[in-house]
Amino acid sequence: MKRIFLTFWREFSKVSLILIILSLCRIASSFLQGNILNNLVNLNFSQFTYSISLLFATFILLLLTTYIQIRYQATTTQKIATKLRTNIMDSVTNVSYSTYHERTSGTYVSWLSNDIQQIEDRAIEPSYDLIAGILSTSISIIALFTIHWSLIVLTLTETILLLQLPKLFHQELGEKSLAVSQENEQFISKVSDYFSGYDTLYAFQRLPYIRKKVHDDSVLLGNTKRHYAKSYGKIAIAGGLGNIISQVSIMALTGYLAYNQHISIGMIITAGGLGSTIFNTIGTLSQYIATIQSVQPILDKFDALEAQKQERIATSSIEETQNTIFELKDLNFAYDSNKILNQLNFTFEKNKKYAIIGKSGSGKSTLVDILTGKISNYSGSVLFFNHEVNTLSNTDIFNKILYIDQNPHVFNDTIRNNLCLGDTYSDEQLITALKTVDLADLLSTLPNHLDTLIGENGTTLSGGQLQRIALARGILRNQNIIILDESTSKLDSKTALQIEKQLIGNDNLSIIMISHHLDDTIIQSLDGILQL
Repeated sequence: MKRIFLTFWREFSKVSLILIILSLCRIASSFLQGNILNNLVNLNFSQFTYSISLLFATFILLLLTTYIQIRYQATTTQKIATKLRTNIMDSVTNVSYSTYHERTSGTYVSWLSNDIQQIEDRAIEPSYDLIAGILSTSISIIALFTIHWSLIVLTLTETILLLQLPKLFHQELGEKSLAVSQENEQFISKVSDYFSGYDTLYAFQRLPYIRKKVHDDSVLLGNTKRHYAKSYGKIAIAGGLGNIISQVSIMALTGYLAYNQHISIGMIITAGGLGSTIFNTIGTLSQYIATIQSVQPILDKFDALEAQKQERIATSSIEETQNTIFELKDLNFAYDSNKILNQLNFTFEKNKKYAIIGKSGSGKSTLVDILTGKISNYSGSVLFFNHEVNTLSNTDIFNKILYIDQNPHVFNDTIRNNLCLGDTYSDEQLITALKTVDLADLLSTLPNHLDTLIGENGTTLSGGQLQRIALARGILRNQNIIILDESTSKLDSKTALQIEKQLIGNDNLSIIMISHHLDDTIIQSLDGILQL
């Protein structure tokens, strides 16, 4: 939270200024109410009327300032939430491939939604209340001093005691908050998995299985949240008890002072109002402090990911002047004690066509992950245009290579945005790329051409069209080295062969195909086959 306060110090300063005005309005109303009572006791009707008018004006100012406070705090909260989400995504997009896949996509979604919501509810919003409490308490204490010094002594003593309460529950509440965050992650991950299996369960007529599993996981999540509420309740009760004792003692002391004519009768109302402000605030300050501290484990989790950012720096020294794209020298790789690749030697040359074949589990996908820099802890050597792959950044590699797996992701967006992926290209460039993969004719059948929404997971396109969209993305970026990782395995044989022939027949492309099975006509067109 300290970093958040430092980053948004201007916003919090403006919030503080608004809260000071609110505190002054409330304290002024307390003194005016005391004066009103004194005027009645003294039968001074003109002063009574004047004080009533001032009280009304004070309340109007209070309402207007409250409106400004609500709007500005909401704006600040969303600025902070957006900044946190941006920081998370900055970390996610800069960690290594293997680090990213240490967590499920559901976990990251939970961070961006549930965890940020927890921070909003349990840290940012309570921070405003904490600032308001500190300011109103400080101003109220000063105001009490103008009534009688003994009220300050009693107030400060009780304030110090009340502020010790959060320390009793700090660790417990932090643990419960982290547990809620982790249970939210698991809930989203599991529910996403259940819905991904909808078609399978539909075929087996077991859709009630989803309902039961979501119910069971919801119960677990609910139990975790109840445990948090139980710990939070302890703080609320402790703070409330201290608040009651403190307010009663202030009222008793004020009554004693009025009885002995050290203060006016009207000051009983004023002191009571100020005491109520102070101890209501102090009683909840302990809750605010504990609640704010409880989100620190969540922020620590974000910081841990940030610390894992990729350290390899992109270089602009990779040149394609030589003919050798990849050169494997005595390449070895193992998962634990299971040897996957053993003393592998092979060379992939520019503008030539290759296939990597082998049975399931032979290491085809592992080799591709090494070639594309996703796996870096291999032994031996893998040179990419004479640079060791595990010293290069993702940018170095994927600026040169177009990698397409068997399930290229198509976003629930327009064809234009699916091709551009945030970059800027002219319509002419986009259409040229689509023509290259035989998709230009498709545009004429679509209502909004390039700006037609494809639909979630590309549901408005066939499997072959999705593959062509993925190819067009690379062609648009002049990527002439293409790695096809079982890219056509889910297509019908005619469409698969058509795409493969189109790629193999392009003399300007360097192709590396990974496959369980190759058509004879494709085999005859290859320049080399690596058997694993």
